[in-house]
Amino acid sequence: MLCKCIHAVCQGQIGQQRELRFIIEAMAQKDAQPIKNASGTRLLTKREEELVQLVAEGLTNRDISRQLSLTEHTVRNYLFRILQQTGHLESAGS
Repeated sequence: MLCKCIHAVCQGQIGQQRELRFIIEAMAQKDAQPIKNASGTRLLTKREEELVQLVAEGLTNRDISRQLSLTEHTVRNYLFRILQQTGHLESAGS
C-alpha cells in the first residue's frame, strides 16, 4: 500500500488516494514500525524511511530535496530504490 501511494505521489495524484491518509496516520504515530519483509529484515535505511515519511506527509520532490539538503534527482533516485526494495518495481536487469 505504501508503494501504491508513492507511485500516486510521483504521478501527481496526491490527495486522491484514500490509502495515503492511512499511511500518514500510521507513520505519524510515535511508535511507527520500520518497513520490514516477511522474515523481519528492514527493507529501508533510516534515510529512506525519512524520505517515505516526507512523501506520506505530502511534500513534493522539490520540498523534500530542500528539507533534506539533496538534489531533486537524488530524491527521485531514492524513490526508485524504495520501490525496487519493496518489490514494486522490477530491477533493470530483470
